[in-house]
Amino acid sequence: MVHMQDDQFTKLFKYMTERFDTLEAKVDEKSDRTQVQQLQSAVDGIAKGVDVQQVEQAAIKSQLNRQDAWIQQAAPKLKIKYDNGG
Repeated sequence: MVHMQDDQFTKLFKYMTERFDTLEAKVDEKSDRTQVQQLQSAVDGIAKGVDVQQVEQAAIKSQLNRQDAWIQQAAPKLKIKYDNGG
């Protein structure tokens, strides 16, 4: 059986504590970096979705305006009263 003196045990304890602290700091740093990257990816995905939605809404609005103009032109010829609500 190996017996350690108090100062040897203290040195070993300090060394192990420093090593674990260093490892924990590295793990914390990596997890924070990973979380930031995940958040950035999520925000990028949302921004892309918003861009797509805006383009789709613009296309729908353009199509509705075009259809409304056709209806306004056709209504008098069909002898229909048309009120587009605007």
